[in-house]
Amino acid sequence: MVSTAENKNRFVKNLACRIALVLSICLLQIPLDAAYAEKYEDSTGAPVIWAIKVVGNRVTSAELIRREMTLKPGMAADRETIDDNRLHLMSLGLFNYVAISLASDQGRAVAIVKVTEKLYVYPFPIFDYDPLEPKRRIFGVRFIHDNFRGAGERLNLAWWDGYQRGMSFLHRDPWFSIRGLYGVRLMGLVNEREIKDPNSGEYVKTKTELLLTRIKRRISRRAWLGLEFQWEERSSKAQFYTLAGKGRDKLTVGRIIFEDNIRDYIYYPTEGYYIAVAVEGNRMVDTTYSFFRQQVDIRAYRPLSGVILAGRLWLENSRGALPYYRRLELTTNEVRSDEAAGLLGTTTAALNIELRFNILPLTYISLPDWYLIGPYVKNLKFSLEGLLFVDRGWVRRSPPLPAKHLTAGGAGVQFQLPYVETARILAGWGGNDKLLTPLLILGVNVTF
Repeated sequence: MVSTAENKNRFVKNLACRIALVLSICLLQIPLDAAYAEKYEDSTGAPVIWAIKVVGNRVTSAELIRREMTLKPGMAADRETIDDNRLHLMSLGLFNYVAISLASDQGRAVAIVKVTEKLYVYPFPIFDYDPLEPKRRIFGVRFIHDNFRGAGERLNLAWWDGYQRGMSFLHRDPWFSIRGLYGVRLMGLVNEREIKDPNSGEYVKTKTELLLTRIKRRISRRAWLGLEFQWEERSSKAQFYTLAGKGRDKLTVGRIIFEDNIRDYIYYPTEGYYIAVAVEGNRMVDTTYSFFRQQVDIRAYRPLSGVILAGRLWLENSRGALPYYRRLELTTNEVRSDEAAGLLGTTTAALNIELRFNILPLTYISLPDWYLIGPYVKNLKFSLEGLLFVDRGWVRRSPPLPAKHLTAGGAGVQFQLPYVETARILAGWGGNDKLLTPLLILGVNVTF
């Protein structure tokens, strides 16, 4: 049994410990509070983020938004970091508008990410018309889902008719929906078109069928490495078009792709760079023939006194005689001359230089009272930019064919629009001083 004296001693010891603890808290209260407050600012005075709150997202998961931000709890929120994160979230293509602000929660800094989501499922017209050749027109429709499963995946179904006719299915996963590290791309295409025979000058019909899948692994925030596999069938009655004797080429294609995208903003970059490297191997199914290609695409952007100097270098080298359809890359997509490159050689290159300048500043318009679609027409983005461009292309062909050069120069305007993202009109001159047909182009990116 415990004696009364021992109980008294235990009580006195406990009481003394409690008094000492209270005195310690009282004496240390001021320095403890000061140390606690210092955690909310770094050495430069920038607030340290305690939490990130996402507001305005109805479809997009908050997990995706937080994952794509470099700003994390415990980091200092300086102005440069906030602007970088806002531009990156806008570059996802999922929102009409993104704003990041700081708020205080009992003295702690909270980053408020406010997004205005757009309409993600909508049809989009396909139309191409050349006034010099009115019969060569294309019309169709594309159905787009820009945010499948709220994870930024893109679904695309298209049908078109005219001098080209076909249909396609495309699934893209640009923001790595699988654990934030892996993304899958699937594509199917059937297309019939007419091309000009370089020998006779007559138009001949060709047909393309392909299935493609790509698995890519994220290396860093904006860099990834991917493996791509493709089955492809090309057919035409024109002898020059295919390599197989029956006018039908069946191929299996494998690619290794690396991409590094350090642009500050995808849809209208003002600084940074983009690099893509692809190594491709093709094998004919019905023969033992194989051919290989390597491609490099380098783009850079630099602000200079209110204007943006943008440059692009595109290179392709091949080993083994390529079929005609693999020799058509250096066209108006790379050199805007409207001049056919013809039967290209083993090495092709293109250099594009653009000087971009702002005409109308970026403006946001909201129409919240519109019936049914009011929530989807908030903070709609509009702006107008001008550009001057010079293009130069080189084609090294096998002897006895001489090397070929392509040149183009001109000007254009570009609109930043909601949903479309960009629309541009370009006009200029080719190397033979022929006035280029003005091109109206709708897309999801700037010229490059």
